Amino acid sequence: MSKSKEMGLPRPLRSALEVEDKTFQSVTADLFDASDRGKFGLLLTGSVTRASMDDYYARILMKKHGVTKEELGKCVEAMMVIVHLLIAEELDENTAIIQEKSPKDIEHFRAKTQFISKMLEKYPHIKDNYFVYSLCKTKFFAELNWEVGLKIAHSPGTIPRGSLPSTTPFARVIFETFSGKERPSETESLEFEITEKDLDLVIESLKDLKNAIEELKTKKVSP
Repeated sequence: MSKSKEMGLPRPLRSALEVEDKTFQSVTADLFDASDRGKFGLLLTGSVTRASMDDYYARILMKKHGVTKEELGKCVEAMMVIVHLLIAEELDENTAIIQEKSPKDIEHFRAKTQFISKMLEKYPHIKDNYFVYSLCKTKFFAELNWEVGLKIAHSPGTIPRGSLPSTTPFARVIFETFSGKERPSETESLEFEITEKDLDLVIESLKDLKNAIEELKTKKVSP
């Protein structure tokens, strides 16, 4: 990177230039794949972008790509910036800013944007989510965080030592919703128990919902 900081580039554009091209592409390819599998959360709503990733998966990426936590963070930030510029159709004006203030960096920036553009074609859900969440006035599914703890219900009565009790496994699920980059000190939470049969019903209900959405995609909706 050239003296883009001294040339007065906005911080978001500087972050997109501070990562070496090859590292950026290899890391962000994994981030897009992780987003598709629910391991990495990327939320874009209008001008707001935020990402979430658990520490375990972050350690996997750092080890795989030989990057530090800070370097991984820069890759994530650069990815978020470019994704937003592409989806919000603000790429041309920001490319012009780099061309004017830091022309030595322009080819590196174009290489990154071309790569992210290909990733958005491969993973269209990111663009779809952007438009849906930007229109919605309620909380987003992507803002929903949940924890699951497995438990076992023992049959009543005294259990002789050394014997295997009759048990029923179930789970306790805690849902939390939050807004903004940082989770506030107080969150709205919902806690409940769920049995195996309950889970089967939830899965079947979600299958019905997916089928309904797939059916809508094939129909033409009049404005």
